[in-house]
Amino acid sequence: MSPGVSRDAPLELPAATDRPMFAPKEGILSAVQRLIDGIVAGGAAHPEGGQRTRAERLELLAFMDERGVFLVKGALEHAALRLGVSKVTLYSDLDQLRREAGVVKNGSSNKGEKK
Repeated sequence: MSPGVSRDAPLELPAATDRPMFAPKEGILSAVQRLIDGIVAGGAAHPEGGQRTRAERLELLAFMDERGVFLVKGALEHAALRLGVSKVTLYSDLDQLRREAGVVKNGSSNKGEKK
């Protein structure tokens, strides 16, 4: 994880609205997209059109990835759109986060391995 980014630091989501997080007849992707919208809106505030720093983006991605958001097809593309970066950038960021966390592609951990 990047210096200054803590996985333990809570991200504050926007205040609850009268709209439920998941509507009864809503599809999974729509629900996940709204969840991503809430997470991104609850991240560090930026002026209109301002870009987040890479460290801020990595913090948001780690938060979403740890909760399985990207297991839903189409979620990564929506996150890229909301964060104002390309899909390739998000794939690269996720790869970095997962390598730093010691997770390899087959799902096993490489934390204890010697190199």
